[in-house]
Amino acid sequence: MTLLKMKSHTNEWNAYIGSIWANILRQTEIPKKGTLIEVAPGEVNKIGRGLENYGFNGMVYLIEPNSQAIQRIKQSYSQSLNAKIIPIQATLEQSISELPAKVDAILSNHPLDDMIIGKALSQKEFQTFFAAHYTNPVEATIKAWQSLESSPNLLKRAKEKVLQEWENLFKKTSPNIVIISQYRSYFFKKHKILSPDTNAYEVLQELKSRYKNLQ
Repeated sequence: MTLLKMKSHTNEWNAYIGSIWANILRQTEIPKKGTLIEVAPGEVNKIGRGLENYGFNGMVYLIEPNSQAIQRIKQSYSQSLNAKIIPIQATLEQSISELPAKVDAILSNHPLDDMIIGKALSQKEFQTFFAAHYTNPVEATIKAWQSLESSPNLLKRAKEKVLQEWENLFKKTSPNIVIISQYRSYFFKKHKILSPDTNAYEVLQELKSRYKNLQ
């Protein structure tokens, strides 16, 4: 597959995911002039496409720790949305104090695998790993997850930390609705990396059981 075709395929996939988010926003009737938090968008505006399609023109807090990703996603959202964009370059844990006491919704597209691995890394390793996401994703991902899987106690603690961060987020912002999408990754499947999807789904199920009233 040529680079041009790869980019075309990626764009089609992102557009497809964006259309799903637009339908979700319509079905849940999130206020178009409301206040939203998006957790870990990365640099690709999948949810942003949904918001644009939906006609959202309120306020969006973007929480993303990677400097390259936050700059690109901020620019993309500013160009496509008639909304106030508030970027926060920080982990979810670090961002809590900068968030409002009440929001209409918290949205996130496929965040949990990255959050789990992030909790198992030192600060230096964290920066190196997520920078490699954009230059050498296969090798970096395999190495990091193999290391984490070799230490079950570390993996358990990482998942518990992620759950605690989301709990702190809910307590601080009192969202009316939380929508987290954590689908099976084609990238992981292609490269036979099973642990990220498995552990992310377990965290999602635990969140769902703890906060079943937040649909």
